[in-house]
This record gives sequence, C-alpha cells and structure tokens, in this order.
Amino acid sequence: MRYKRISNNPFDRHRVSYPFCTWDSAFSEDELNDIENYCDTFGQASSRVSDKISDELLSDVRKSKVAWFQKNQHPKLHHLFDKLNLVIEKVNDDYYNYDLNGYGTIQYTTYNGDDLDHYEYHVDMHTGNDLEDMWLKYGDSRKLSLSLILSDPQSYEGGKFTMKMGESIELEVEQKRGRIIFFPSFYLHKVHPVTKGIRKSVVAWVEGPKFR
Repeated sequence: MRYKRISNNPFDRHRVSYPFCTWDSAFSEDELNDIENYCDTFGQASSRVSDKISDELLSDVRKSKVAWFQKNQHPKLHHLFDKLNLVIEKVNDDYYNYDLNGYGTIQYTTYNGDDLDHYEYHVDMHTGNDLEDMWLKYGDSRKLSLSLILSDPQSYEGGKFTMKMGESIELEVEQKRGRIIFFPSFYLHKVHPVTKGIRKSVVAWVEGPKFR
C-alpha cells in the first residue's frame, strides 16, 4: 500500500511500530451528545463470549451490553461514519500503512457499574482453525481496531483500558470523552471492571486483506 500523504517525519512512519495512537477532538461536544443520545435509543443485548460446547455465556470473560448498527440504517449517524473514515485514513497513513478495505458495522457498548461489567484480555482479530463462518476463513481480516470514548471518565469509576506489551507489562491508555483510541487488532487489550456509573463507547474494526 502506498502512502496517501507526504510526511515530514518519514523515518518514524516507516520504522516505528505503534502499539496504539489516539485522536482527540474529531467530534464537538454537541456531536458527542447527539451520538450518545441516539445510541441510547438502541435496544441492547448481552455481549457474547460463549463456551463452544455448551454455548453458555462466559460472564467471567466478558460482561456488557451491545448494539450493532450500519450507516445505511441510520441517516442521523452518517456524520459519525464520515468523520471516522477521514480519521482512520489519516491515522493509518501516519502510523500503520495497513492495506485496509473498510468496516460495515459499528458496535455501541456500555459497561454498567451496577453489574461490574468488564472484558478480559482478548484480541479482536479472528484466529484459529475452527472458524465456522466461511467469510471469516476466506474474507478480510480485522486489522485496525478503534474505540471512540463517549463517557467522561469522571462519570464512572473503574473501566481502565489497558494493553499487554509482554508477560508482565501492562500499558494503560488514558481515556477522554471524544478520544478515539486506535490499535492493531492483534494486540491483547482489556476493559477493567466498571465499579460505578456507566462507560459508553462506539467500537469498530477496520478490515483488509490478510497480512503478508
């Protein structure tokens, strides 16, 4: 993939691998309020990480509420997709230079302190030999993950976002309302239990041809 923009720091762009990067102020306060209020109208379901044999939900691994939406279903959220597209292109060009195709669906996720919602360490990229869906086996791979933080961290307790950099190295990524956190989809990451209030975010995974 060729770079789309000229860089004045080409050495870093070419040679440094970033475990994560952030983008602030892509959305105004009014836009964040509109996104949050609109997403709050969605009917959410329990997130699923299940035992492959019993299909029992593994709440010790993941516990939250989620809703899925696409651009063509919600005209009021077109600006969300359009702005994310621009930021994704810029971030990818500056930091990763992955071959990316796109993303069709966004997930709205809430972690409620009343239920100690959380998500243990996991990767977003689909892996393994037991993938049942043919599109997972032969389609594009999740390559670049992003999370737009909708909640002010002062409105909830707990809910730290951390990444594993090694066996004993845990890196915390600071969360701010309106901050978009980007990271390669093959990195281990975790949302620690929320103990009070509600942590809200929208999450997407940008796909592209398998790494080579």
